[in-house]
Amino acid sequence: MNWIKKTLLLALIAPLALEAQEISVEDALKDRPIGPEAPLKYSAGYVRLKSLYIDSALTKVGFEFLNSRLLNDLAARKTSGQFLQKNPIIRGLGGEIGLTAVSDDETRGGHFHFGYFKGRNGHLYSSGFARNTKTYTNPITLAVVNIEDSISAYDDLSLEGMELETWSEYYFMHSTKNPYFKFFGLRFGLGASTEKSRMRGYKASSVLTTENGTPTTTNYYPGILPTGPALRLQQMDYRQNDLYLIAGLSYRAPIGRMHELDASVESLLFGVGGGYYEFSERLVPTGPAPTSNPINTAMYISNLSASTSLEGPVASILQGLRFRLGYTFKPSETVGIRIMYGQTRRSYTMYTPKIKARDEDAAASLILGDIEGYVSRTIKSIGVSKVSVVDLRREISVEIQSRY
Repeated sequence: MNWIKKTLLLALIAPLALEAQEISVEDALKDRPIGPEAPLKYSAGYVRLKSLYIDSALTKVGFEFLNSRLLNDLAARKTSGQFLQKNPIIRGLGGEIGLTAVSDDETRGGHFHFGYFKGRNGHLYSSGFARNTKTYTNPITLAVVNIEDSISAYDDLSLEGMELETWSEYYFMHSTKNPYFKFFGLRFGLGASTEKSRMRGYKASSVLTTENGTPTTTNYYPGILPTGPALRLQQMDYRQNDLYLIAGLSYRAPIGRMHELDASVESLLFGVGGGYYEFSERLVPTGPAPTSNPINTAMYISNLSASTSLEGPVASILQGLRFRLGYTFKPSETVGIRIMYGQTRRSYTMYTPKIKARDEDAAASLILGDIEGYVSRTIKSIGVSKVSVVDLRREISVEIQSRY
């Protein structure tokens, strides 16, 4: 009789237990747990916060642009050069929102994201030299030689940018039943980015100027300072826009139901773009104005009011490579927390034939009687106007996913 009582009691309790767990009698009779058999959720929308370490091409390229007109300087009997001594590692913060989707049959996937970052507080240093020779014949023949050694420091430096990318993935091993090989994928897509650098600093110089071999500490000439120290304020601005193709390999592997690894290697191909470059330099007075000679006073004022400038459009070609490695923890079926590390290398070839002095600065040379300087500033770059720079960056990020 006891077994009859136990059977009746079980018959009364079982339906109540099944209702509390919200599962059917058929599922309850199966000899396996129900929850773990539900399909894994691979699609997700996410919000990402990232920390960046950037060795920027845009902070290097300004000095390359200055040196791209060396042949123009030679035409004006001037030699000069700028040498970057230390390119800063810019630390930045950024954000990204995106969507990753996997098809129901798990044969292909898609991705879209938009990102923004801003970095600042880098410190950049460069050294330079210039030698300028002028000959004047009125009223007597006078050979003026100007030699200047300089050090530039840019302490106010910032970089910001935006990125928009989309791609599709094709899982060429989707037919396998092994989850560790199922999501090997080929990735193809398109990307667009825009970045802007802003640099503010100063240049300190040691100037030696001679007249027929004798140093002068008082006389000014067009674009030439007398012997002594000199200080100039400098600023550079550059904006770069790029459009590129994306091709690479991707991989993701679920480890149980709570963990997932992913990795990717991508090439940035056939990137085309361009930008606009602006540079200006202005003299800061470091002593009293000369008053003994009106002409010399006028030359002092003209050197103080004039600025040295370069500006113009730039065309560019981009190639790059990047890899990323991520780990996702899933505390529930619909929530994921992902940590990611990545590195990107971009190689730019930039063409600068249209960079030249501003019209008003070139006109100032003409007004001061520096005909050679006016011609060298107004004509396009002589020779091959091409520079190459490399951009390197690392990224560490954390993202919150809503999986579906």
